[in-house]
Amino acid sequence: MLDAIYASISGLQAHQLRLDALSNNLANVNTPGFKKARVNFADLMYRPVEAAAADSEAADKPRQVGLGTAVASTEAIFSQGDLRQTQRPLDMAIFGQGFMEVQLADGSFAYTRLGSLRLNETGELVTTDGLRVSGDVRVPAEATQLVIDQDGRILATLPGEKDPEEIGQLELVGFVNATGLKSMGSGLYAATSESGDPFYGKPGEVGLGKLRQGFLEMSNVDFIEELSELVVAQRAYQLNARALQAADEVLAEINSLRR
Repeated sequence: MLDAIYASISGLQAHQLRLDALSNNLANVNTPGFKKARVNFADLMYRPVEAAAADSEAADKPRQVGLGTAVASTEAIFSQGDLRQTQRPLDMAIFGQGFMEVQLADGSFAYTRLGSLRLNETGELVTTDGLRVSGDVRVPAEATQLVIDQDGRILATLPGEKDPEEIGQLELVGFVNATGLKSMGSGLYAATSESGDPFYGKPGEVGLGKLRQGFLEMSNVDFIEELSELVVAQRAYQLNARALQAADEVLAEINSLRR
């Protein structure tokens, strides 16, 4: 009976984490660049149960009782989100695989699919949080028009010039196992041993996606799907609570037999 209590408690803890993840997904249903998280479960060890001595036929058949469940991992799902047109020339959406690399304040690098960019005081491309996008790109302050094509070429029209001039090239970053990236919040991810080392390439090459200027990639959360999963997780949590209550009542009944 103690096994039932431990198994129920493990189920409560695991489904609480699942509820937390689903709630966070729903909270970010309208957050640009957000990638939903999925909680993966794994069953725990099994304990062998000995058959009664009189039951010779069952003695040859192995009997095992499971000891509950646990959260095996929580991973981000990098499926493509819908693209929303914004008409802003510095909004970039990645259509396909890949990330943009940005430099953090401590000099390390992080990776994002949120392409809402702006120019800093020196003409460099930075995120809304001021993180510089990797690459030696400086847009002249006098540029009257900026075009970033799907292959990452940056073209600027300068005063007195009829044709735009190429001033830089954006690269994208890919990972062998993107689900192994560590979420840092604000749409940023860090490389880990599970994700593997980053590899670089121009948009459209080596399996990387292409850029769409004037678009933002929205959250990949499916509201109906997540809401259905939330109901299932809630029911599973309630059933584990009922099982815990039933095991407690049985133990209380056994204790009362001694009186």
